[in-house]
Amino acid sequence: ILILEIMNSTCGNCNLYAPKVSELYNIYGPNGTNEISFLALETNTYTDDQDCLNYASTHNATYPIINGTNTAGFGVQIAGYPTFYIIFPDGTYSYMSVCHSSFSSSSSCSSTSSINTLVEDIGNIITDWNAMNVAANPWGDLPDTDCNATILIQATTDININGNPISNGDII
Repeated sequence: ILILEIMNSTCGNCNLYAPKVSELYNIYGPNGTNEISFLALETNTYTDDQDCLNYASTHNATYPIINGTNTAGFGVQIAGYPTFYIIFPDGTYSYMSVCHSSFSSSSSCSSTSSINTLVEDIGNIITDWNAMNVAANPWGDLPDTDCNATILIQATTDININGNPISNGDII
């Protein structure tokens, strides 16, 4: 599961949420349960890499932040900053925005979270996804071999391809 945070280092709400985003990353990221990959995308047109480094330092942000560009060309829905896209392994996604009256009307705010419930809200989405997909692959996880895989077959197993038997050492 990939969590993509679309944020702005000069945004007051992003600054307020940074400790909770670190908490989320620490619980579910590589040093926690390793259930998510995480990336914060800084989208202020006028920031540079140093601004991202300063943001990470100031807010003790333990998660990766990349200096991106304006989101106009991304085709993503952003009702407020920060917005979190939760992208699942099957390509589906959910998103969660932080809506405050200072920059959004309440009618445009759906799938929202607050500072106090961010970790729990996204944690519930992760838990629900994992619970629904436990049996998605009856053979277990795919081998981590990029595009090649080795299949071990017991020597006593008879396998024929188009009527021709295969032998130990044959490549399929």
